[in-house]
Amino acid sequence: QRGQYVTAVDPGDLDPRLVDDSGIRHMRMTAEDYLRADPDRYDVIVNDMRMDGRDSARLMIAYAGALYPHGHVLMTLKLPAQKRQPVIDQALALLRQAYVVAGARQLFHNRSEITLWLRPLPRSR
Repeated sequence: QRGQYVTAVDPGDLDPRLVDDSGIRHMRMTAEDYLRADPDRYDVIVNDMRMDGRDSARLMIAYAGALYPHGHVLMTLKLPAQKRQPVIDQALALLRQAYVVAGARQLFHNRSEITLWLRPLPRSR
């Protein structure tokens, strides 16, 4: 509706209200499978996957090559019920291999995740 083209990568069903939207391409597969299928390049990547935050961070490192140099990533880092700080520290250390962590916010009403804003590290030529 805003002139953007969206690729939704999800093994589940697309919301029925979006099925006929010509601006949305639904790739019914896992993010790992899509990565192996040589994905497109993107201005924005959004990751809200239900997986351990460290695994999600590793996957986002693998996706860094699919992001344009001017691009951005918004992701939710899922946290365990106990011992959250080590997961946060390890996930952020992983992400800093490929990204600048431009922002992080933990919402007061949802202590089980942190939303991150990432920018790709400058690429050497």
